[in-house]
Amino acid sequence: MKFLRLLCLVLLALSLVACGGPTVWLEGDEVGAEIAAIQKLGDDLDHAWDQRNADAFSRLFIDSGSFRFPSGTLLEGRQHIHDHYRDVAFPSFDADLIHQTRPKRIHLLSPTTAIADGKVDFIHTQAVRPEDRLDLVLFVTSALTKTSKGWRIAAVRLIPVPME
Repeated sequence: MKFLRLLCLVLLALSLVACGGPTVWLEGDEVGAEIAAIQKLGDDLDHAWDQRNADAFSRLFIDSGSFRFPSGTLLEGRQHIHDHYRDVAFPSFDADLIHQTRPKRIHLLSPTTAIADGKVDFIHTQAVRPEDRLDLVLFVTSALTKTSKGWRIAAVRLIPVPME
């Protein structure tokens, strides 16, 4: 039995070496701190959106960031994102409409790269009936990169969620 256990350990060690071994770049509290920083990025995005602040909104993207809407429209580059939200998107939204990011999963791929999945709710704060509060729900997947200014959005893809 000891021989079999030893053989399994040796085979495991050889397979790890053959695969390049495990990559450990964050441990314990460090992982929690990175997840919290990414969640704060979502909170900052919600705040900028709710304030209709195209400057603050676009600063959350890297220079070459991209944003694809469910319609297929693609905004490429921070300036294009800024201009679209300043000139087209923000002026078209009802004043009581807010943006609520609900992350479901954040996967740290490397010290400077992550993917976040979840939903975004668009909520009317002044709706009289509860059933009128929720305007739209979208699935969102974001590629994130850590810069000298913290976590930033490299790409966003939105997918409509069927509403009943």
